Amino acid sequence: MARGIKDIRYEITDFSLSERGDPMCKFYAILHKNTPKEMEIGRNIMDTELYKENRETAINDQASFENEVFAFQDQLLNQEEN
Repeated sequence: MARGIKDIRYEITDFSLSERGDPMCKFYAILHKNTPKEMEIGRNIMDTELYKENRETAINDQASFENEVFAFQDQLLNQEEN
């Protein structure tokens, strides 16, 4: 017997790439529709040497990713209020 959907989980990922197009970092965020105030957000460095050489780019990419995730979180919070 189905009990219905209890929660919806959103997983968001993106990558920071070098000028050659090689992945340096993977960014991720996990949010839940039922608890949008809470989230897991982080970064995995995939190539340490490439990251060191392009650290400023990776940091800027991470900031952009976080801005997008926070905007999505705001949408979920607004849906929760309505």
